[in-house]
Amino acid sequence: METLCYAGSSIEEEVEKSLCLSLGKVRVKTDKFENEKPGFSVHNGNNTCLGSSSNASPSKTQQAQPDVYPKYESGFENSPRVPVPLYPQSIWRDHILNGGGHILGSNNLNRHANAYQPKNPLGNLTEETTKSRLSRGATSPSFCNWANQLNPCLNNWYQSSGEQYYRSNERIGMYSNGDRYPSSGISSYMGTQSSFNNDGCHGDQIFKLRSYADIARLAMTQPGSQSLINIMVASKDPFAKDMIFTGVFGSIFEVMNDSHGYYVFGKLIESCNYGQLRHIVALMTLNTESLVSISTRKFGSKSIQRLVKVLEKSPLIYTLTLALSSVLGQLMTNRTGSFVILKCLNLLDTQKNEKIYETAERLCITLAQNEKGCIYLNEFITYSKTPYRERLMNEISSKSKLLSQDPSGNFVVQHVLGLHNPVFSAKICFELRDLYIKLSSQRGGSHVVEKCLNSSETDYVVNAFLKYEKLSQIARDQFGNYVIQTALKATKRANSPLYRMLLAKLEQNRNELMSGFGRKVLSFIDSGVPLE
Repeated sequence: METLCYAGSSIEEEVEKSLCLSLGKVRVKTDKFENEKPGFSVHNGNNTCLGSSSNASPSKTQQAQPDVYPKYESGFENSPRVPVPLYPQSIWRDHILNGGGHILGSNNLNRHANAYQPKNPLGNLTEETTKSRLSRGATSPSFCNWANQLNPCLNNWYQSSGEQYYRSNERIGMYSNGDRYPSSGISSYMGTQSSFNNDGCHGDQIFKLRSYADIARLAMTQPGSQSLINIMVASKDPFAKDMIFTGVFGSIFEVMNDSHGYYVFGKLIESCNYGQLRHIVALMTLNTESLVSISTRKFGSKSIQRLVKVLEKSPLIYTLTLALSSVLGQLMTNRTGSFVILKCLNLLDTQKNEKIYETAERLCITLAQNEKGCIYLNEFITYSKTPYRERLMNEISSKSKLLSQDPSGNFVVQHVLGLHNPVFSAKICFELRDLYIKLSSQRGGSHVVEKCLNSSETDYVVNAFLKYEKLSQIARDQFGNYVIQTALKATKRANSPLYRMLLAKLEQNRNELMSGFGRKVLSFIDSGVPLE
């Protein structure tokens, strides 16, 4: 190596020797020029001035344009050494996918250092060189076979996403396609994409999967998800499935919420062992906010439903249903979130859904008064199983006086009455015995009264109407006129004596029914009270 050294006019012999020792095998010769500026002299190991055929000192022209900056040779052989690994490989995993290898934050430096090899690919297999070569991350033939299957998808993915990835021979221009590194267990060709073939796993292909996050990003693309699913279905190599699991698990919430990742997640949990499923369930149940966020989105909700199906016969289902019960109030006020709860009711038995049922019983009145919760609560009651279904109906029946006057709660009371359970129908009709007149003039309450008239307890309502002196006011109301028509049809269908009594009471006030909505009641009576 040749070095350009600065030499002053007053440097002594001892100083010259010390400079030579510090600079290696370079001799620095000092020249004395009187009344002239200091000059530069470059000498090689043979004490010959570079750029000159003699040992003559530099010309005055050369001295007039000194280069005050030192010059150094370029190339990786003169670059600083790769830093010492911060942590041993065993801390993280046996197979490192990251191109940076053992050294955190040194991807490019490691890759450059490992790419430069002598002509003899084996070289001196010292401990230092072996570790350096293995730091590329390709340590298993299984990984090569698996990466080869992903190769077409990777090419399309990187090309479509526009991501700039590292290609050694194109960026640096120092490496030939023939460089091989047998110590890594594979044949790594530092070639271009056009050099890919089915003969083996290529280094550029490995570099594309710089981290496990790349697997998650692949799962969220159409070609990538299909490739990963094909590997999980066709591959018998557990290493490939473990690689996919690790990559997806690091970004599992994003994958579950993605339109393409949802399919990968569904196939992944079907191929997972108990330990892997336990990790997935633990991650979801420990963070209830994330669980709600996933369950209230379209594909996230489908992913949770798939998980419920896979865990149907596993003891892990108890952990999942417990977590779902803790956020039942949030899920049952959301259309997408309610699908998760209904899936549990349809698929699991009462023992596995015990916590969900208990929470629903405690929150049913609150949900019934919610604009959306009342709708999903009705579905919950429909799909519930004995004995929890009866417990829910009993709770709603005991609060029917409150719910019947609520703009949302009245729908839940109607639903319970529509199930035609004689026990709870009688309980609701008894609870509302003093409110029939008031409810008949309300938008929602009038529907509750009609449901009571069509139940097994029709007499409760009709007797309340017969005792009311201003029945014509109800008949002229915009909502009450429908209640009176329903009462006439219900009593006539049952051949009840209350039909004649109700008809006679309305005829007494015929003149009052000639105006407003009362004309609909008169028209209904004059047509003979048709039952259809």
